[in-house]
Amino acid sequence: MRIFLPFVLLAAFLVAADIHVAPGGDDGNSGTKDKPFASITRAQTAARAERKRSPGDTVTVWLAGGMYHLAEKLSMSAEDSGASGAPTVYRALPDARAIISGGRKITGTWKKTAGKNFYELNVPDVLSKRWFFNSLYVNSVSKTRARKPNENEKMMRAKGRAQGEQSNKAFVYFSGDIDPQWKNLTDIDIIQINSWTPTMHRITAADAAKRVVKFESTHGRPVDFWEKNFRYYVANVFEALDYPGEWYLDRVTGTLYYYPEPGEDMSRADVIAPVLMTRIMEIVSADYGTPAQYLEFRDITFAHVDGDLDKHNGVYRQGHMYLSAGIYAKNMRQSMFSNCEIAHLGEYAMELDTGCQSNTVVHCHIWDMGSGGIQIGITDLKTLQTLEKTAPKEQIRVLHNTIDNNILHRLGTIWHGCYGIINRFCSYTRITHNDIFDVHWDPISSDARWTYNGEDYSGGHEVAYNYLHYLGLGYQGDAAGYYQFGPLDTHVHHNITCDTVAYPFIHAGFAGYYLDEMSRGALVENNLAYNVDWSAYFQNWGSNNTFRNNIGAFARDGFITRGGLGKTGRNHFAASNNIYIGSNRIAIGRKMESGSMPPEISRNCYWNTAGDRDMTFMNLSFDDYQKLGYDRDSIIEDPLFRDPNRFDFTVDPSSPAVTKAGFVPFDDEIKKAGLYGDDEWRSLPKKFAVRPRIPVDNGFDLSKLSRVDLDFESMAVGTEPNEFTIRKEKDATFAVTEDAAFSGKRSLKCTDRKDISKSYNPHAFAQFKNIESGRFRMSFAAMISASQPVNFRVEVRGKGFVDETGPQIDFNPDGTVMAGKNKIADIRPGTWVVAAITFVINGDNAAYDLLLKYDGTEIKKSLPFVHAHFKSVTWAGITANSQADGEIFFDDMFIGVE
Repeated sequence: MRIFLPFVLLAAFLVAADIHVAPGGDDGNSGTKDKPFASITRAQTAARAERKRSPGDTVTVWLAGGMYHLAEKLSMSAEDSGASGAPTVYRALPDARAIISGGRKITGTWKKTAGKNFYELNVPDVLSKRWFFNSLYVNSVSKTRARKPNENEKMMRAKGRAQGEQSNKAFVYFSGDIDPQWKNLTDIDIIQINSWTPTMHRITAADAAKRVVKFESTHGRPVDFWEKNFRYYVANVFEALDYPGEWYLDRVTGTLYYYPEPGEDMSRADVIAPVLMTRIMEIVSADYGTPAQYLEFRDITFAHVDGDLDKHNGVYRQGHMYLSAGIYAKNMRQSMFSNCEIAHLGEYAMELDTGCQSNTVVHCHIWDMGSGGIQIGITDLKTLQTLEKTAPKEQIRVLHNTIDNNILHRLGTIWHGCYGIINRFCSYTRITHNDIFDVHWDPISSDARWTYNGEDYSGGHEVAYNYLHYLGLGYQGDAAGYYQFGPLDTHVHHNITCDTVAYPFIHAGFAGYYLDEMSRGALVENNLAYNVDWSAYFQNWGSNNTFRNNIGAFARDGFITRGGLGKTGRNHFAASNNIYIGSNRIAIGRKMESGSMPPEISRNCYWNTAGDRDMTFMNLSFDDYQKLGYDRDSIIEDPLFRDPNRFDFTVDPSSPAVTKAGFVPFDDEIKKAGLYGDDEWRSLPKKFAVRPRIPVDNGFDLSKLSRVDLDFESMAVGTEPNEFTIRKEKDATFAVTEDAAFSGKRSLKCTDRKDISKSYNPHAFAQFKNIESGRFRMSFAAMISASQPVNFRVEVRGKGFVDETGPQIDFNPDGTVMAGKNKIADIRPGTWVVAAITFVINGDNAAYDLLLKYDGTEIKKSLPFVHAHFKSVTWAGITANSQADGEIFFDDMFIGVE
């Protein structure tokens, strides 16, 4: 019979302020090293008692080596607080590996499934509905839910939006891609890969005859917003269990299936599945005047927690910031996580929410996350402002936190497109000396607000000496090594970003450093970006930012890009004393509109590895570009890097970049980027294999999927064809009609209106994936209404969009047909005309052939492209731009590669 002493008496038996716990201990013990407790919660109770007895002393809970399985998350509060100079510490014994686990070992005898290469095991608690899990860890790494296609294969493509269904909740699939007879169909998830944040949707139904799949979604955009034939894969498909490392859990039969990796022996494999959902530990104090503080967690591994796929089914938010974290803190201050491993968690690793101030995460290894790494701050401005009505502002805000000398990798195993380290509404965060790699999206970001109203709540961050590499993996884009949306006065310096790979068929890429909307007062200096799949430096809709004394090299789109003028017309930056070296002759790729304050670009040094001055600036020669007022006092000269082809960008003191462009070398400082400490710690990232970059289709193959070939006869009257992206206002749109037809009974009617806000609406266009070869044709029959004639324009664009236009023809309400200033024909309204535009993409001549047939007349013309540098096709469309009441009819349309 055990005798349990009262906790106050028990504390007297403890040696000093040391409390011990071990997996083989007993909660009836005294908590000494020789008689440790068994559970952390029991040790926590003893630690609280010790703090009351001796509040000025450090209290240390020592964890012996082994795994501590939790049935419930650990919960700490202000009652666990230490004091200044006397913290409450939880740490592993020296040289011990203590693992706090939210999981449970899968035990039993695995047997090989008949006729298959995988194994199976019955899990009784799953059959009885007491347990289900979305994650599986075998031999200390997460495994992949059985998916189609496999991770190393091209993703599937949708045929397009499903006519008559909700535009965000259904699509048409190609034959053979989805089988409505799959086992447990409504347990299967569709992962749609968008421009920047992929979304996950549980299937609700599939129609084999129509090849339509339906699913849950809260996303406001239609499925084909970014691409008509968008990419996706399906996960948790038993029939797709065909590749090593995949698994499937049948919730109906309670059977777990696993396909072993080469060399894995299922009789010896360590298999763990999570029991806890989302969180393994929370540190929360509800009273902002009494924070949980002076807590330290050292040398501990936190592992094995699931992600809540049911809760977040179909949900969208940039960076998946709605997700929670395995370690969640609210109103925690002056606390530390040091030398901890945070691994195999289903959502984010850590979240520092409201009231978290002056905390440090240092020398931690964060990896194998279902989503991202560390979230800092409050998710939205409205929540923050509401909270400030309940407590003093200085207690609510998230301030002065430090994330230093950590390793983060293998993020996004469930949710792709998550942040590595993200500042939300918070200020004065220091993110320094981190090594982040093998992530799909932004490794470091400050993403706080959507208007300038949030400036008082977000700013003053320092992002420095980070090494950000092997990024993107080809999944998505509109990303960067460092990305920010909004904070004020950020200082970004001495970082290295390299080896980014973006999805190639959406306009945005994966830059080195990216200041997005509402960014103001940022200083980006002394950074290095090379081998990046966009421009080295990028700004979009920010103001009064500075890019100074940076190096960029071998970027797809050159040194720096500025987005459009956006909502405010403010998109100003200054860029000076920088060096850029390229291999594709692009120094600055995209044209910059001047706006209210043109960019101030001056005194930079450019060079290309061909060894000459033949570089393009906004598709212009250097001389013509400088005539626009850009890059005054800049030079095209060899900066004399030590060995740029081997990525050694050490600058010779005699470099013209130094003597003429004012560049100040930072060779010694940039070598400090990344981790610091002993060799074992700094070499740790090299011990981990990275996930493969995914293969993608080429533009020519995709062009076959996205051809438009319509006679409209099979479409119901009123249908707005999914084959086009249609931008409309009120009833100004494109829809199927029986009011007129060139052949058959139906055509596509374009209705224009005078009382709409944008002259270019309505417009309809087909999108293509940067087709760079083949013969392209855009043909149709068209008739401008005799009673309500209006203008329409037909044009084809390249990857430079409006700045890279090929064919452009205007059909005017007075009957004239114009190509620029050249009159081609007179065709009276009410007359059907058959038109065909054809050209060889990237051919020898910057010209196209136009054929018009009407009233027995045939006209053939060879006409020049609007822009001679038009070399690819991404967009072909029709715009009604009269801004007047009228109608146009189209029939027998073909758009695509022949």
